[in-house]
Amino acid sequence: MQAGERLSELLTRRIVAAVKARADGTVAYLENGFFVA
Repeated sequence: MQAGERLSELLTRRIVAAVKARADGTVAYLENGFFVA
């Protein structure tokens, strides 16, 4: 089951960003679940 099927859109975006940042060895700064430059 995909996270997006059970979680809110905001939480899904945050989890996806966290997993990507972890894989890249970086951090992600988000505002309302969207990347902030």
